[in-house]
Amino acid sequence: MAERMRWNAIESITEKTGSQQVAAGRIEKRRRNAVSDAKDNKNRRLDTGPLCGDG
Repeated sequence: MAERMRWNAIESITEKTGSQQVAAGRIEKRRRNAVSDAKDNKNRRLDTGPLCGDG
């Protein structure tokens, strides 16, 4: 399922040209980073318990 979605994304990017393609790649990378950050934050919250403001 995820593999098919990835291929669809790749195909849609390859249909675009030049700077559009670069921008699409940037957006995709940012989205992927946001997803992994969310996972990291979730895992960290589970590890440390409630977060305090005092660091």
